[in-house]
Amino acid sequence: MMQTLLRGLCVVVLFWGYIKASADFDCRRTSQTCVTGTCDDVSGSCVCPTDAGGSPSHTNKDCGLELAKVASPATLCDPPCLNGGQCFEPTADTYMCMCSEAFYGSQCENPRKQVECSGDQITINYMPIPTFSGDIFILDNRNTPECAFTEANGMYTATFTYQQCGVITTNDQPNVGDTSYQTSAAVRFNANIERGTDMKLTAECVIDGSGQSNLNNNIGTVSVDQRSNLTEETALTQYQPVSFQLQGKNGNPMPVPVNLGDELRIYIPLADTGKYTKLKITDLTTNNGMAAPDMVTETLIFNGCLTDIGEALVTGDISSDPAIPAIIINFMAFRLRGSPQVKFEAKVKVCEAADTSCEPGSCPTPAPPAPVQPTPSENPGRKRRAASDNEVILHETLTVLDPRSNEKLRLPHNKSDKKSQQNADPQQCLQSTEIMVMVIVLIVAVVLLLVITTCLAVKFMKQRAAQVKIYNSDMPTGNNTVRIPHSAF
Repeated sequence: MMQTLLRGLCVVVLFWGYIKASADFDCRRTSQTCVTGTCDDVSGSCVCPTDAGGSPSHTNKDCGLELAKVASPATLCDPPCLNGGQCFEPTADTYMCMCSEAFYGSQCENPRKQVECSGDQITINYMPIPTFSGDIFILDNRNTPECAFTEANGMYTATFTYQQCGVITTNDQPNVGDTSYQTSAAVRFNANIERGTDMKLTAECVIDGSGQSNLNNNIGTVSVDQRSNLTEETALTQYQPVSFQLQGKNGNPMPVPVNLGDELRIYIPLADTGKYTKLKITDLTTNNGMAAPDMVTETLIFNGCLTDIGEALVTGDISSDPAIPAIIINFMAFRLRGSPQVKFEAKVKVCEAADTSCEPGSCPTPAPPAPVQPTPSENPGRKRRAASDNEVILHETLTVLDPRSNEKLRLPHNKSDKKSQQNADPQQCLQSTEIMVMVIVLIVAVVLLLVITTCLAVKFMKQRAAQVKIYNSDMPTGNNTVRIPHSAF
């Protein structure tokens, strides 16, 4: 009976992150695009086109609903559309519901995020917007089998007990006698790339004193990990006519730490302006700094053009500063699966005045898919591709933190890479600093304790000496002899 009372359906409506448009739809994601109009790289919202008179011609999250097809009155949809869905007429005398991004179903009756709370376990359901090609997992339990999500007909589901998967149990919350169970899941919209446009779903089941299940609608604060960001390595060919710089927005200093979604830019200036006058980036790849088989590699620029992944990660187009000259690539901080490290490799061509091979060429629209990267056979930090006389291969490394996760920052470590052994893990550095501070504090405390002990000992000795002196003042001194009479028998 109690088990029956405890069962209830709760709706997860919470997320936390850098989402500036909608939790469920953001046109900056690789799997979500605008049907018409353009994508705002700052907000993640679609900017719908207008007609000749300047009025919007399309609506909905992806600008996929033509306003001329919106049904009037809305009651033409029977049964009616729910949860803000719009009734429209795709073909003559056929009426359907166009749902908002947070709902789905023929009437928009189903929320995309749900959680079922029972007396001993929690079930999280999430129906992403098609076409979803990413990954969903419980935070800090990505590789834990009992915490894994399974997919069926587009619905992702995970079920586990309140004692598993890092579920946080809080007694007497929100009221005395209640028990709260909270857990969080990460939704990565690209299985290999972590970005600020990803989501964090937070579900909380509350079992109150009466034995009823319900959802807490309050979102807790998420502390940001303030460990410092590292820009560890700049590896160039021996001759350096250009350099690779990672900068903050508009060329400002890098933020510390760098978090997912921070606005950054790659700045590649021409250093040797005496011989060369132009430059062009031909290829840009990134990897997670790990060795095979855990290495993940993505190509952002290929043959001078942005790939489909590049289009999703790069803000705007590849730009240049002809006054320097320099190449500028704006992007929002991301990282690849399995590591907070993001290692960049850029192949840049430099040209003299008469050389036309650095002139910008035409790129196909839409952007082509990124070429498939071969499985690496050696550490990527040691690998060097051949470059011609007027080409330079540049490397740079960035560490990106996810403030929505409690995961520890651990950089990849490969025994075959001597340089990676020399570069200290920032978490270890941080821990070493904290340990040193604690050691210094303990040393100071011990010294103070010794000083106090010494002072007390000296004081005690002085007092003891004074007592002995007073006692000895009544005793014979010098050559005086103390005679003890013999007893007469």
